[in-house]
Amino acid sequence: MTFPESSTSLTVFAGSWNINDNHKTLGALHQWLNPGLSNPDLVVLGFQEFDSSKDAYFENNAKTSGLWIDETISLLNRASTTGTYSLLSSSQLVGMLILVFAKDTLIQESITQVDASMVGTGLGRILGNKGAVAVRFNIGSTSFVFINSHFNAHVPNVQRRNEDFRDICQRMLFFSDVNSDIPRATVEDLLSRPSQDEDSVIQAQNEFQCARSTYTAPPVQPSTDGLTRIGDHDVIVWLGDLNYRVELDRADLMTHIAEENWGKLYAHDQLNREMAAGRVFQGFTELVPAFPPTYKFDIGTNNYDSSKKQRNPAFCDRVLWRIPTAPGYALQPSIFDSLRTLCNSDHKPVFLGFCVSFPAARFAGPERVSPQKKTGYLRSIFASYLRKHSVLVVTVTFVISFSICHLLLTSS
Repeated sequence: MTFPESSTSLTVFAGSWNINDNHKTLGALHQWLNPGLSNPDLVVLGFQEFDSSKDAYFENNAKTSGLWIDETISLLNRASTTGTYSLLSSSQLVGMLILVFAKDTLIQESITQVDASMVGTGLGRILGNKGAVAVRFNIGSTSFVFINSHFNAHVPNVQRRNEDFRDICQRMLFFSDVNSDIPRATVEDLLSRPSQDEDSVIQAQNEFQCARSTYTAPPVQPSTDGLTRIGDHDVIVWLGDLNYRVELDRADLMTHIAEENWGKLYAHDQLNREMAAGRVFQGFTELVPAFPPTYKFDIGTNNYDSSKKQRNPAFCDRVLWRIPTAPGYALQPSIFDSLRTLCNSDHKPVFLGFCVSFPAARFAGPERVSPQKKTGYLRSIFASYLRKHSVLVVTVTFVISFSICHLLLTSS
């Protein structure tokens, strides 16, 4: 696979599915993948409620995720006519799992600086029952990140969902060269400034920007030291169970569904409203769904919730993207749909197929950040942080301990 210095392109299948902790859905995986692109270069699958057991808060079940990885690779390779696939990277936090598969030629020849990360925004704004997992990489000088998230639930919690987005953007860190132009001392100093000292924070931010503007880093180099956040990437694809709801009474909502008035439903969608107001997902784009709301169904049927709660149907499951406005970048969707024939969960899976164009140079060998480099860098950063924020650390430790005890007691 050859990437010229001018614009090149990749085809991508990106899907999201809240499986409601029902692993019988593995047998239906082929139905989800089949409607997508033929032989895509990348396949990105995001799952929510993949594992809701108490044990998942302490250790991921690699055996369970391994079954899904093996089955996906088998399905992709059986259907492919243009080469084989392998798992590029994955990340799991409790019930959130992201799997990124790529053509082997792409992995061997073009993808570099692969890393994964996770952030919990659940109980105590820490636990992983809500939050996000992500995988990032570079192709040439273009950086990509795919995020799978599960935001807080319930109709009134719009502000909390917006906070989930902001919290994830701020706290999710990657170790790559996107921000390697920031001197390590500046990063340490920024983290160690007292949070209540507004003037110090502003001064540190100015120094941060000054350091970036006066240093020219090689555009395509392996990671050294640096903090990279979601917003630092060129191509951002964000999918998941975002839990935004449609603010209509049930009678009107069901009438619009029966008449397939998807645009009228979308006009009352909380995420659509919040994005239009500039309060969340600034700069992101999504397609208006041309299919029924993907939540909440009676399991085993295509009937919306008939329980006593009768939770209203909603477009909880989304796929959004953001790309630079600079020349050479474009994202062209080819399909956006849900699979309504799958009834194993109270959610229907969604998927977006697209072609993304970007400027990239070809070079060899995926550069992966070593665990030793991550550990050493984190140790040096947080040693400085702990010295200045010992009270905060004690408080956070107490919150974590209390939250875990509360969870275990209420779940038993």
